Amino acid sequence: MKRAVEEESSSSSDSSDDDLVGPSLNDIPSKFENPQLVKKRKKKTIIDESKLIENIQFNEEYGDSYTQEANISCVALNPIDDSILVAGLKNGAVKFWRKKSTTGDGKNKDNNKEDKETYTGQLEFIKQFSAHPQKEVSQLIIDIDGARLASIAKNDSNVKIFDLITLDMIQVLNLNFIPSTRSNYVSCWYKSRNTNHLVISEQDTNKIHILNPDDDDFEIIKTIHRNPLNVINYNPKYQCIISADIKGIVEYWTPQEENTPKSVQFKYKSETDLLEFAKNKSPPSCINFSPDFETFVSISYPDNCIRLFDFKSGKLLKSYDESIKAYEKNETNIQLKLINSERKLYIDDPEDILKQGNIIFDESGKFLLFGTLLGIKILSLQTNKVIRVLGTSDQLQLNLRFHQLALSNKSSISNFSMEMLSSNNSILNSSLNKVPILICSAVNSDKLYLFNTLQTPRHNDIDLTVKVKGKKQKPVAVNKSSKIILHTTLGDIKLKLFNELVPKTTENFIKLCEKGYYNSTIFHRVIKTFMIQAGDPLGNGTGGESYWGGYIKDEFNSLLRHSKPFMVSMANSGPNTNGSQFFITTEKAPWLDNKHTIFGEVTDGFEAVKSIEDIETDSDDKPLDQVILLSTSLED
Repeated sequence: MKRAVEEESSSSSDSSDDDLVGPSLNDIPSKFENPQLVKKRKKKTIIDESKLIENIQFNEEYGDSYTQEANISCVALNPIDDSILVAGLKNGAVKFWRKKSTTGDGKNKDNNKEDKETYTGQLEFIKQFSAHPQKEVSQLIIDIDGARLASIAKNDSNVKIFDLITLDMIQVLNLNFIPSTRSNYVSCWYKSRNTNHLVISEQDTNKIHILNPDDDDFEIIKTIHRNPLNVINYNPKYQCIISADIKGIVEYWTPQEENTPKSVQFKYKSETDLLEFAKNKSPPSCINFSPDFETFVSISYPDNCIRLFDFKSGKLLKSYDESIKAYEKNETNIQLKLINSERKLYIDDPEDILKQGNIIFDESGKFLLFGTLLGIKILSLQTNKVIRVLGTSDQLQLNLRFHQLALSNKSSISNFSMEMLSSNNSILNSSLNKVPILICSAVNSDKLYLFNTLQTPRHNDIDLTVKVKGKKQKPVAVNKSSKIILHTTLGDIKLKLFNELVPKTTENFIKLCEKGYYNSTIFHRVIKTFMIQAGDPLGNGTGGESYWGGYIKDEFNSLLRHSKPFMVSMANSGPNTNGSQFFITTEKAPWLDNKHTIFGEVTDGFEAVKSIEDIETDSDDKPLDQVILLSTSLED
């Protein structure tokens, strides 16, 4: 499906006049113009920027920061409901946050009367998952409907799927290859016939896998590029995927078409400016679309250049040099210090600084926001001027380098035409007046940083003691969990225990394992598409007791739900009757919430669980062929 790189030098007839190379009708002096030959120039609508700037008029220093238990590796915002923020951590955790509601004057309802000592910021922590234990989350990909999130981690063949309505993990895709994590933007969602597919690049190869999470048998493998991919994204308006490899070769394609998609205005790349990356030996590491999907912006390295393209024609509209050399031409004392810090980042950890940063549009599509060595720049695409730089003093004084951004400021702007936006309308102005926040991560930092427009205290460092249903509770320290292996006659099953959330229950289970209590017991109850049960020394479902004798009480936690398969819970005969018996779910079972204590989840050995589930049983759900739990072992 390779497109020709240098064929047919003639320009496409449907390219815009402004983008033609060489003489065009726009070059004819006015006195020679023939009205029948010359296209009427469309008057450019200039929007009053003051109306739009209100939504990005952030304070120059960050307002809030939220410390995590590990460095932040990626962030993502739901494109449909931009009050939902997702963060991926280097320890494998995926965390969900919600933007707090605001009053009419832009103040947090929760914080109206709070002083600096009790102020809890503009984000509310919801829940987190140990999605990829001890493996760095490198990609958080949200589908265009804002319904599902896929998380990908380094050297992990398991892709985790989350429901963004319920904020639950709903699926695990066990791939037969390792996804590429060359950049944070090397996989995407693709929609075809109302079905969302995952497009995942394979590590260190040129293979691109197209998967349907709802159909295990569906897989298309493409080799669009000769080299491994560096970045990929999907344009739903033109139903077209754009990708670039490590050599800077850019391709437009769809899984269905063998040639350049018919939705674009060129046939050969020689008619476009897409070869700029290859010519400069600087492949893009991030590509983002404008809200109307008519243009896209990229960051490329090592030239550190920002380029704005017209998507349909592939023509370069603007470019901005953000290299160190560009700053050195007009350096000040402050710039010199920041330049030296930037150089150190390039030397110490080039992967973070070169491959993880992003660039975003505001919701009007008239401004770009991106991290630089000076701070976060807000650039007007109408005037080509930087209207504001955020976080310069933060980067200088705190040795920070902001690099991943997410902008939460949805308003009803999409309901208004360009003519309305350029008018002086008081009702429109009030509709556009929102309370935005800019969420940022920084290189090698364990904090989320928030820039806001409110008159709240600056540098509010919040230590992540969050409120969950009225109770103060520290977030789960996912790296502080025990791992148990169940050695069965059908294979090993690895469990991760939630020590900090349900300490008494996990202590009971661990001590029983250490005691050898479960050795040579059987899985005595199996119900297909529901669960497998074990832990009874009598083998009939009536026996067993806790490590201390008798029963232990229920331990229900709002962060633990039977919202996905492979959860490990205590079996009981009623409230507070937990002994030694436990079960593993094989499907979602939300009706069990607050009835059975969840104390762990399966992290490996899913095939063994499914093999036990498939065993033939009698009328009492007892397997006809015994499956024995031979022994257990504690990993750490």
